[in-house]
Amino acid sequence: MKVKLSAGATVDMLSPDEYAKGVDKLKNCIDDSVKRDYFHEVVAIPVTTTAQTYALYNCPLGSIVQLHRFAIRASGFSASNPMTGGDIEFLLNNDMVQFLPINGIVAPVVITDTSAGIVLKGGDVLNAQCMNVSSPVTIFLQFRRWNS
Repeated sequence: MKVKLSAGATVDMLSPDEYAKGVDKLKNCIDDSVKRDYFHEVVAIPVTTTAQTYALYNCPLGSIVQLHRFAIRASGFSASNPMTGGDIEFLLNNDMVQFLPINGIVAPVVITDTSAGIVLKGGDVLNAQCMNVSSPVTIFLQFRRWNS
């Protein structure tokens, strides 16, 4: 739409409808460029008395994922009767990024990180190192995937 200024110049400006269409087009471009979806991995870990390392997730090349939530459950234990013995360390490329027990509790535990989280890039490996785990443990992982 053309607008005449008081000084005599003419300026081409967007009408409100044109502006709304432009914003929608930009929003669709941004939404299409970053697609987020969630997927799950479940890993069962047996009773261990010596340090054992278990592969939890290998990030595919060309992917970026964020560990959004993980939950640890142990057979025979509940929130009112938690498992307090044992250690579980979470390792990203052999660097510790999280550990249990937290406040003396190994399982059941749910840890959620909605902002930063543990980010894995193509080729990264997430492992769990367990020691003195007195009951079989199941680790539930929820990832958020970023596709370009």
